[in-house]
Amino acid sequence: MTTPTPASAAAVITSFPSKPLTTPFARPSDCTGIYRSGFLAMVDLEKTCLPKGFKTNSDSYFSPGIACPVGYVSACHDNTGVPSITTVTCCPVVGDITLQCLTTSTLSSVWSTLFCTWIGPPSSRSTSITMTVSRDGVTSTITDEVHSPGGINAFGIRMVYQKTDLAQKPLRTGPARATSSRLAAASDASESQGLSTGAKAAIGVAVPVVVLALLAGVLLWWWRKRRRGQGQDPGYNYEKTEQQPSYHPELQGSNTHHVHEVMGSGVDPVELPAAEYRT
Repeated sequence: MTTPTPASAAAVITSFPSKPLTTPFARPSDCTGIYRSGFLAMVDLEKTCLPKGFKTNSDSYFSPGIACPVGYVSACHDNTGVPSITTVTCCPVVGDITLQCLTTSTLSSVWSTLFCTWIGPPSSRSTSITMTVSRDGVTSTITDEVHSPGGINAFGIRMVYQKTDLAQKPLRTGPARATSSRLAAASDASESQGLSTGAKAAIGVAVPVVVLALLAGVLLWWWRKRRRGQGQDPGYNYEKTEQQPSYHPELQGSNTHHVHEVMGSGVDPVELPAAEYRT
């Protein structure tokens, strides 16, 4: 009995040479079309349409890579090999067509380095696509009807990053941002130490002013009350009586020098309002 030999597992890459792609690469204006090379329809066929340092090798990655080029989208990502490392494949968008990423193990022959593809619809619903074709040194533009299994291909931009690479991204925005961070840190430190000297000085000035204002208000109220109590004709001799809550000082009656706030032997004052009037 022959025992089958188990297939060797694919090697897992755990380290990558430094080849950063941390800012979106802007493609030249002439890199937005679709080009036909032989029987392949390609997007971004020329090297000038790809970030500097791009290679078609299957083990070539931008590291750390945290920004897809302009006109590309993050089509897929994977971290099954090493959980702390994430690989990303960015694929281009052309008009209404968005290319999707492919699994490396499914690629072979001339497609082995084309990690992005778009498959046309069934023949009953073919799509008209304008392409640039070069034949015998002559470049021309054609419109072709594309349907399954035909489609469009692209190299794709493959990147790898760790979580720490994402955490460092805001620090790469330039000196102005770094200065703002330092200012914010200084502000936080100042707040943690309590009130500033200026704030303490302001409180030291404001509290006495408030106290003096309260004292002035009390003195003014007392002075006005005293004036109301002494505002009568000094020639009269007023009788001091205890004020009752339910009565108010009345107008003085005729031919008398005494004002009575409660019933007395003198002239009864006129009270407003009252059920009966006495004269």
